[in-house]
Amino acid sequence: MTFDWSAYHRLAQSLAKDTDRAETEAKQRSAISRGYYYVFHLARRHVEVDLGKARVRSDAHDQVWSTLETEGKTREIRAAGAKGKRLKVKRNQADYDASIAAIDRECQLALTEVDAIARLLGVSVP
Repeated sequence: MTFDWSAYHRLAQSLAKDTDRAETEAKQRSAISRGYYYVFHLARRHVEVDLGKARVRSDAHDQVWSTLETEGKTREIRAAGAKGKRLKVKRNQADYDASIAAIDRECQLALTEVDAIARLLGVSVP
């Protein structure tokens, strides 16, 4: 059985809505990260299946986003690649930076981008 990556999308939405003050920032950081990985796997599948590229290593994030941005067959797919690159920066900040200004706003912006990227890749999101 293969993992359903949309579970990461649902988890990200749930974490972002949970405002338990004791762990709010950790949940928001995790929401950004899980949302990113949801669309990364959508994009990776698109590169492999729709663009016919060889199996992309799971750690090849820059390759996936750059391939979509430069080789995508539609303007929407190329836009998804550009947005994915920017979202990757936010994910790296959430995972590695000790301080993030306005984490509430950054979390909401990141999850808005997650949904936008999914739509650009042809996936319906609630």
